[in-house]
Amino acid sequence: MKALQDWFTKYPVVCILLLLAACVHYEENTATSSSSFHGMFNGLAVLVIVGIVLVFRIFSAIESLSLAKGWLGSKPTYRYDILIPIGIVAAAVHGRSAGPMITGIHGKPVYQWEFTWSDSTLNGYFILALIAVVFLQRVVVLIRAIESTSRRTLEVPHGHEES
Repeated sequence: MKALQDWFTKYPVVCILLLLAACVHYEENTATSSSSFHGMFNGLAVLVIVGIVLVFRIFSAIESLSLAKGWLGSKPTYRYDILIPIGIVAAAVHGRSAGPMITGIHGKPVYQWEFTWSDSTLNGYFILALIAVVFLQRVVVLIRAIESTSRRTLEVPHGHEES
């Protein structure tokens, strides 16, 4: 039992299993239905999520280092982080409403008007772009906070402490 615990501690066993599962393609068909599991596609999705988490962890470590070194006076506030969960929910909800069918300019039947909420073909890209923009905004806030702290420390003459 101890050897198994050591093995789980020493190696990223869950990651290894997920990596192996990413290579699996499973498909099942019946006369009335079909289902499939596309391992590589799901594996890419998992890698993207893990990558995003790692980028935010790296950012958090840089922020902690900046606080410890005194480059930041206090932890900055990241107002735009709220956009990520709102964007995910907005992209996940799908809706469609359409008016009556009419004959269009090319003689084909079309809706007189159509309203669609959230394009299912683009919502993954939308969420990734949103996360990237929010992360870049965090970088700007952190850089400005470090700059502001360094400017304040330069303004204090030697031998005089801020009170």
